[in-house]
Amino acid sequence: MEEFLPRGRAKIAYKFLNPMPNDSILDVGCAQGYFERYFLIGKVSKVKGVDINLKAIEYCSKKDGKEYYLHCAAEKLPFQDNEFDKVLCLDTLEHVDDEVKTISEIRRVLRPNGLLVLSVPNDFLNFMDLSNIKFNFPRLYRLFCCLKEKNVGTLLSLSFTVITI
Repeated sequence: MEEFLPRGRAKIAYKFLNPMPNDSILDVGCAQGYFERYFLIGKVSKVKGVDINLKAIEYCSKKDGKEYYLHCAAEKLPFQDNEFDKVLCLDTLEHVDDEVKTISEIRRVLRPNGLLVLSVPNDFLNFMDLSNIKFNFPRLYRLFCCLKEKNVGTLLSLSFTVITI
């Protein structure tokens, strides 16, 4: 499996996340665990990364330890209500089956006044043939229509205060 080094959005997200030693942090869509590995493990009190890709979870669990990672869907997070101080969700929302349920689950596990750092691609489908996407990537097309109809800020504003950068 290819190792990704933090760059671009990850470094920007780290600045917004501003991890503190007593923080409990969840990364929804952690992929191969690079954010945990380079920025969080050993620096905060609790780190959990979740991803639906079993091979990715096996890879990062082997590399960093099973205690940091769980294989699960973003729409059904196996955590207690209000368990995390901060949640990270970088370029993941466009891959889930149900983005509204994912946002709801993130809100549920995030403590009151907690912080969500979320990124989604900006105008990520404008260069593609939408008729091809509609039939070959129906989930992606559905998300595109949702985002076009009511932008991600509107979706998030149902549960969060949104700051756009």
